[in-house]
Order: sequence, then structure tokens, then C-alpha cells
Amino acid sequence: ASRCVLFLIDEAKRMGITWLNAEVMDNNPASEKVLIKSGFSPTQCFRRKYQHQGVFHNSIYFELAL
Repeated sequence: ASRCVLFLIDEAKRMGITWLNAEVMDNNPASEKVLIKSGFSPTQCFRRKYQHQGVFHNSIYFELAL
């Protein structure tokens, strides 16, 4: 997953994109770890944004300036 995110970052830079964002449900710590390892910073938390299998989850919003 880390290699995929780094590939997307490189492609975005190549295309002249200057900002990326991502959103992860709080029940997915592996994705959070990949984003942080790739340089993304958590900037916001949205409470009870998504419902999955009858359970509400918070969402964490990440940003990366290129």
C-alpha cells in the first residue's frame, strides 16, 4: 500500500498537482499508518460520518502539500 501511495504522489507531482487529500474511517488504522508514513497529516475528524454494517464510524481527513 505504501508503494502505491508513493506512486500516486509522484504522478500527482508530475501532473503539476500541488495538494492531495485522503479520508480514512477510524476503523482502518493500517491505512492511517500508510498515509502518515507517506507524509500526509491528519487535519480533521468527522464524527459518525459513515455507517458500516450498522455501526457509525468517525472519519479522519488527511492532507499533503506537494
